[in-house]
Amino acid sequence: MDACHEDQESTDAIIRVFNELTSGGEQQKQNFAKNLKEGDFWACLRQIESSHSRIGKGRFAQRLAQYCSLDHMPLHIEEAIEYIYRKVEENDSDGDDLREEAQAN
Repeated sequence: MDACHEDQESTDAIIRVFNELTSGGEQQKQNFAKNLKEGDFWACLRQIESSHSRIGKGRFAQRLAQYCSLDHMPLHIEEAIEYIYRKVEENDSDGDDLREEAQAN
């Protein structure tokens, strides 16, 4: 959330998701936006999990995923995906060699 905090479009998307899902009133929506803009992410998380909003982290994350792009991906996640991709490619090329060798025999 920290990286998105500095990008207005991302901040707006997070606020929009909260506003779409919350059961709370206008004051709760304003408090969420204020907390997010001030960087009080723990307060935002408490609001997402609160019984007043009736959202929950999972539901919030699923809805937020609709607004996410590759720009929002943390570097460690990107590196992990690239690592897995390389390993799959290595295994595929090893498998081709084994298949060719088996067919030759």
